[in-house]
Amino acid sequence: MKIRNLLLVMVLVFSANSIFAQEKDEVKKENKSVFCLDGEFRNRFEYSPSVAGRTTIVPVETMSSMSFWQRSRIIANYKNDKLETKFSVQDVRSFVANDLGYKSNNGSALSVAEAWAKYYIVNNESRKLGVKIGRQELLNPDGRLIWNKDWDHYGAAYDALALEYENKDLDLKWNLAISLNSSELPGTAVKYRTLGLLNISKNFGEKFTLNFTDLMEGYDEATGATTANYVKNTVGINPVVKIADLTFNGSFYYQNGTPNVFIGSNPDPVKYAAMMYTANLSYKVGNFNAGVGYDNYSGEAYDDDQSDFKNKVFSAPYMGTHKFFGYTDIHSVLLGKGRGLQDINVVLNADFDKKTNLHLGFHMISYANENVYTDITSADQVVFTAIGNDIDLVLKRVIGKQMAVFVGYSAFLPSEEYVNSLSWGQTLDAKFHGWGWLMFSFKPNFLKFEN
Repeated sequence: MKIRNLLLVMVLVFSANSIFAQEKDEVKKENKSVFCLDGEFRNRFEYSPSVAGRTTIVPVETMSSMSFWQRSRIIANYKNDKLETKFSVQDVRSFVANDLGYKSNNGSALSVAEAWAKYYIVNNESRKLGVKIGRQELLNPDGRLIWNKDWDHYGAAYDALALEYENKDLDLKWNLAISLNSSELPGTAVKYRTLGLLNISKNFGEKFTLNFTDLMEGYDEATGATTANYVKNTVGINPVVKIADLTFNGSFYYQNGTPNVFIGSNPDPVKYAAMMYTANLSYKVGNFNAGVGYDNYSGEAYDDDQSDFKNKVFSAPYMGTHKFFGYTDIHSVLLGKGRGLQDINVVLNADFDKKTNLHLGFHMISYANENVYTDITSADQVVFTAIGNDIDLVLKRVIGKQMAVFVGYSAFLPSEEYVNSLSWGQTLDAKFHGWGWLMFSFKPNFLKFEN
């Protein structure tokens, strides 16, 4: 009996020590804090067919242009169980834009890229609930409505309040951005009063994820017949299905609301009734990933008189267009301008090893609705939809852990009808639209401290 009692006491002592040790580890884990100081130095040389840049088709007589941009960021991150913060300052400049660096700093733009703090109300292994406030990136899962626009030199950030919740199968984020003076957003040319974003992502097992997004945009209600929108709401879904090496990624969004625009004597304003839908299928074989897709952004035909008092032009000024329609970005001057856009694309990505990737892309871009121009020789109206083809080639090479080199070349081959529809198109030949770039990206970690 004494031996049994002695063994029992030993077991209890051992268990108590184990529990105490676990509690100490959990306390230590709960109170653990991490501070990181990182940098980003991104230099990009670009050759464009004209001073107007790669987004505009130009006549043969137009001179080409070259530019060299640098984006430098210092990024400070801090996180513990209750608090997470990020502060990022960036300097964006075109090399010797106005004067030599030691004489003047006029060619630079020093700004705060991000500055936010997040407080965790709940933070454990099963779920997290936090409130986030400050200048932050906003995005929806597929990037079709809003994105951080990292390709652009300045990027895009928003002064917003966010409520974020996540568990194993559900991710919910609600953001509210407010502009007190309707000032321009960093990285955009759009002014708003309020911007509300709701993202809900639900996992139904490992093979199916359904994303839901609602984006509300509120603008100042001004007077006059040709003023900007003052309310617009875009709502839709993005299902993602993965079966073995096959992935389907689609999107459908509907846009409604009331722009402050009136037609004739109609006392009611025009209503938004626009939509976009996409379907993309990709298949991975070894080190190769091939994909085919179709995108459609609605618009209005040239002969649409809006007798139904509906605006059918889908507009998404915050989306990351560069990643969808080809790298020459011709679409950026056409999307949301009237006729809508559609794109049939084929994409191939090849990983030669863990450090080298080759991207090939082909985009056949056209209007979603008929456009028209007048032939200057016959005075006949020519109806067309074809815009042109975009061909992209990008080679990426990772060097070490903190550096990557990108080399890219893109060409846009416009249709004859599209060139003729331009103001000079029937009197001058179009210049071959080739755009090349070389980019170096350095992302060093200066300091990491754990406590």
